[in-house]
Amino acid sequence: MLTVCICDTLDRMDPLEILVVYLRSELESHDPHAPAVAKWLTRVSATEPDSIQLAACLGIDLLTGAVEAALVAGLISTAESASVPHYCSAATWLFQYSLTIYPHETLLCGAKQTPGTVQYVRVLDFASFVKYFASDRPLTPETLAAARRQFPSGAPLGGIRKEWRGGLSNVWVTTEESLSEVVRNAGALGPGTAVNIRFGFGMSEDLLNCRPSFVAVRYPMAVPKPCVKPRVFDQIWSRPHLYVSSGTDKGWGRTLAACADQDGIPERVHRRIDSGLTDEFTIHEIGPSDADVSVRTDVAEASLERFVEVYQLR
Repeated sequence: MLTVCICDTLDRMDPLEILVVYLRSELESHDPHAPAVAKWLTRVSATEPDSIQLAACLGIDLLTGAVEAALVAGLISTAESASVPHYCSAATWLFQYSLTIYPHETLLCGAKQTPGTVQYVRVLDFASFVKYFASDRPLTPETLAAARRQFPSGAPLGGIRKEWRGGLSNVWVTTEESLSEVVRNAGALGPGTAVNIRFGFGMSEDLLNCRPSFVAVRYPMAVPKPCVKPRVFDQIWSRPHLYVSSGTDKGWGRTLAACADQDGIPERVHRRIDSGLTDEFTIHEIGPSDADVSVRTDVAEASLERFVEVYQLR
């Protein structure tokens, strides 16, 4: 198997080139997938920043043992052998297509669980909370106002009977301590804007085209589902996002802040809760994101930096 020593080579070798050579060395050895892997890697280029973001996540997860090379090679082979429209030919779209066929849900929240007791919270914008969990009525300003009266800060959520999930059948959470740190150090930004940035939301408006306002759902200490470090499989790759795998936070992922001058926060994922919530779950207001949040344009570069950091530590 081809190996590359990154030590003392960064001045002579482009980080993207290092990433591609590493992925080739890990994935092309798995016959009969080598030709498909080689073809897919040609789609990873500076002209497609999303492809670099995905490739860096794969590299990080392979380096840390979070995913198996044979599985990734097989997924890529499935994608390259599929008949898809031309607009689906990007590396990210093909990878997402292969996940859908696999099927995707079986790969969610597959990292090893790290022992320990943690107070978890899920942070989301209030409009999304109302639309997807708290009301059967169409989302309008009136529906939102009624929900605010129904769910004041501190209210129990035992009435939420809908499936508790995200865009996939998983949920992203952090620690109450991490949220408190973000709010405590928000300064002039305000808590809502600080959360919008450091949690990697980067939202300029909510589902009603208004400024997003954020809430935290506090979990019971006896968490219904195991919470684990996220992997590349826990994200949707056919749409833009700020997820980047992490290899330096043991047992945890780390958000990529929406602004380059801000730090991310620890994150984990758990599988959906089919039966809804209990009164042990409570909702807590964080506040609106009042400032314009310009989402960083260096996600590909930041992804490569994380990959290089993990590679150097191996």
